[in-house]
Amino acid sequence: MLAEGRLQVENSTAYWVVNANFPNDWTLQKDYYKMGKSWMHDKYGIQIYGWVSEEKFGENEGKIKAGHPTYFDEESGEDAIELGYFDTVDEAMMAVINSNHPDCGIHC
Repeated sequence: MLAEGRLQVENSTAYWVVNANFPNDWTLQKDYYKMGKSWMHDKYGIQIYGWVSEEKFGENEGKIKAGHPTYFDEESGEDAIELGYFDTVDEAMMAVINSNHPDCGIHC
């Protein structure tokens, strides 16, 4: 279901959000609620579980690149995992969900 640039993930409270300027660029995110000391200090936030983006230049131009965050690795200096290039946005989205599902991924 696509509503206001959002695509709900099946059986989850997470959703994909499209970049308004680039229709093939999506971010997988999930809202969370953090209770403060009083109702004035309660907060809402989002956690990012992955992204897909269309390559605009280079040898992979037009392909969809997918990735997701991971814990920082001091040896390599990396804080994200690149899943590779895909032909369609749907394939890339499924790769992100299979690799880092919002209900049991890095933030769980």
